[in-house]
Amino acid sequence: MQNAFEHYQSGQIAFWSENSRVGGRVVPIATIHTSLYGWCRECEERIATDRASHRLVGIACRTERGQWLIVDIRSYVEVGQPRI
Repeated sequence: MQNAFEHYQSGQIAFWSENSRVGGRVVPIATIHTSLYGWCRECEERIATDRASHRLVGIACRTERGQWLIVDIRSYVEVGQPRI
């Protein structure tokens, strides 16, 4: 996720896989600048397991050390066939 926030353009999909049963993708949606946090990225992440599909929507902001920190997130469980 850190790499996607730092290097990917808005709309560019970064896929990841934990193992054969859990995988997902993260998509930076927009880059914004805030007075409180500085540079931030709106993002969407989808996580799929063999049982469920989850959709996370949030905002990650860049710290002074260059790390991206999730400052807001909302989770949605999607009913039906798991998909990425």
